Amino acid sequence: MNPVRNPRREQVDYQCFYLISNGMKNNKSGFVAVFGIIIVLALLGGSVYLYQQKASVAPAPVACTMEAKLCPDGSSVGRTGPNCEFATCPGASPAPVVDNSFRTLPAPNVVADGCSVINNSIFQSVEKREMGNSPSGQVMGYAMINLKDLKDGNVHWQYSDVEETGNYSCNNSVLEVKLSNRSIEARYDGNRDVLIWDALEYRKAK
Repeated sequence: MNPVRNPRREQVDYQCFYLISNGMKNNKSGFVAVFGIIIVLALLGGSVYLYQQKASVAPAPVACTMEAKLCPDGSSVGRTGPNCEFATCPGASPAPVVDNSFRTLPAPNVVADGCSVINNSIFQSVEKREMGNSPSGQVMGYAMINLKDLKDGNVHWQYSDVEETGNYSCNNSVLEVKLSNRSIEARYDGNRDVLIWDALEYRKAK
């Protein structure tokens, strides 16, 4: 016995199947979009996590040599810190930090050859010395050296109550002096502007 077909019911069933199929297609597209967003967020989160882990990794410790520094109080300290420097001794003050980045040092007063400076000059001893005796007692005064022109090379030296004359030669600030009964060596110190003569210091007379 063949069943009786109902055209109206078949039409309703077809419409329901069409709606269900079309809804599944739309849901599938939405699912793919949501799944893609989840993948992108997961990748971003993983990247942030790896970056934070890398930034938080502590540097490897520095292995310093096993050396010891003897301190004034008899104790000893070893090397420490990232630069492996000796630790400060107990009771010792740390070395001051000097910033020389903007410090200008004065040019040294260097004289290549002091012979030209002392030429034809008169020098006076820096300190007073005994110059003789008087009725009132000992007389103190300054010794004098008169260096004539280097061409002549004559020298006149007066100290105490004695006067000596002779001649001299000069080379690289060193004087070879020949007096009547002896020879002496003198030297001109250009950094201090001092003539060192017979172990005494002289300056140019003003």
